[in-house]
Amino acid sequence: MDVGPEAVRRYVAQYTDDASKIRFAWNGEHGDQFDDANMVFRDAVVDCVIDDPARAPLELLVELYRALTEYSGEAWCIDERVEDIGKLMLIKGRSGVVRDYIIGMRMSFDALCATSFVGCPRDVAEECINHVRAKLQSETNDDEIDIWQTGEERFEVLLKHSV
Repeated sequence: MDVGPEAVRRYVAQYTDDASKIRFAWNGEHGDQFDDANMVFRDAVVDCVIDDPARAPLELLVELYRALTEYSGEAWCIDERVEDIGKLMLIKGRSGVVRDYIIGMRMSFDALCATSFVGCPRDVAEECINHVRAKLQSETNDDEIDIWQTGEERFEVLLKHSV
């Protein structure tokens, strides 16, 4: 797979909904046998997005965030750029991506810690916590309630440290 700068910029600029090149593609092994077939290309895409966030469509940010947090659950470590991707995703997608954000941060302890960025814009944090609280009021499924409760805790912290 071509991971040159032009190929990566083209991928970002023309991204639709095909995450097959950036999705977490784990071989099911751990330790020395661990492999993620898409890691090299995904890393280049993450670099490109961080270098020029305005060019990244929301759908790409969501898929990158998903892949980075899923990776953390099996690799037992985290790509610290997940904080930047998560922040970009929340700012661009606001309450529309809250569930994706919460699911990702719950993938591992590393993901939980790495996605707790300081400096969330106040209006984004307020919109997201209001969305979470509305979901908590209407949700009846216990698993979903657990997700939204975790989100409420996180957005309370993000709101407290918002700018």
